Amino acid sequence: MPEFSRLLKPEHIAALPLEREIRAATGECQALARRFHLESLGLLAARLRISPWNHNGARVDGALQAHIVQRCVISLQPVPQSVTREFASFFITPAAPCQTDLPPQTSALEREDPEPIESDGIDLGELVAQQLSLAIDPYPHLPDARLPDFAAAAPPAAASPFAALSHRLLSEKG
Repeated sequence: MPEFSRLLKPEHIAALPLEREIRAATGECQALARRFHLESLGLLAARLRISPWNHNGARVDGALQAHIVQRCVISLQPVPQSVTREFASFFITPAAPCQTDLPPQTSALEREDPEPIESDGIDLGELVAQQLSLAIDPYPHLPDARLPDFAAAAPPAAASPFAALSHRLLSEKG
């Protein structure tokens, strides 16, 4: 079962359009932080508008907001971030016509494979969690974080046996 589940049951899908606001509880935030390898997830909230789509499907337009902390990829110091993301997702009943039967005015976004509506409905919480995962910076870093200059900090190279051999061979030729 997902860490952050908010089911929109099939009988509610029939009553579209509707709006929902959802927010993850503290335990759900902690579980999602572990799932996405975050130091912490202090807030995850979303405003969602669910409307009918393609006769027997649903369109979910959403805006999420999250407060996360990750580790800087350079210094390993904490990097707090506010994340926002707007998204649109499409769902269709498994018995719905295939994608080639969509009306000609259907946008490219809608033509991507819509998700099936499961027998228990649409899990809006898991949808928001997946959208959060797409919004997380894969390489978080602090603004002033710099990689050290390893060449300048390296000790002088010790003479290798090959360097000595090379020097000997060159001196014998000359």
